[in-house]
Amino acid sequence: MAAVVAFHAGLPLPGGFVEVDIFFVISGYVITGMLLRELDKSGRIRLQRFYVRRLQRLYPALTLVVAATLLASFLLGSPFDRQQERTALTAIGAMFMCANAVVFLNT
Repeated sequence: MAAVVAFHAGLPLPGGFVEVDIFFVISGYVITGMLLRELDKSGRIRLQRFYVRRLQRLYPALTLVVAATLLASFLLGSPFDRQQERTALTAIGAMFMCANAVVFLNT
């Protein structure tokens, strides 16, 4: 994680994005293993059940991060530009898992 932060901070650290790639590869193996175990156990893969479980696991942390970001934006952001409004819109998008689309449409 330190390499990713250093890379985004503009420090001369080559390959800071590699940790993100490693995370996605490991996540792919873990998720595939879970789905294959379910297929072996029940003879089918229930994607709706899979996504409901993921949301139940991820939403508490997502809610905490979004709330902290909104609070920080309110306390530290300037009320004279549209930054607080854009942060609020992005927060709504994050809660509906479409924050990237919100950012893209509001730039």
